[in-house]
Amino acid sequence: DIVGLVILFGLTQYVNQMLSSQGPGTSAPNQESMNKIMPVMFSGMFLFFPLPAGVLIYIAVSNIFQTVQTYFLSREPLPENLLKMVEEEQKREERAARKEKGQKGGGRDALPFER
Repeated sequence: DIVGLVILFGLTQYVNQMLSSQGPGTSAPNQESMNKIMPVMFSGMFLFFPLPAGVLIYIAVSNIFQTVQTYFLSREPLPENLLKMVEEEQKREERAARKEKGQKGGGRDALPFER
């Protein structure tokens, strides 16, 4: 029974990690490998250092609720004010990248009143 709970915990943790890392800007290779390894490490830890069944059930159920919550929140579009802020940040990053390509040294950034 405990092995089944540990496997359930590992699966729910893995699904939760994969779903949480699907957001924009989270495609770092180190983060992806960590998301795959951590559920296996925790599941192995619980096999060698067993917890009471109630604790494993609690963790697995909370992972399921968190996964469902993350799924529904990731499908919901951003409010308009947050969407505008994200677009402005992307534009600033693009301008900064263009400035870096255009400048080959000692240039300075524009001051706020110069924009």
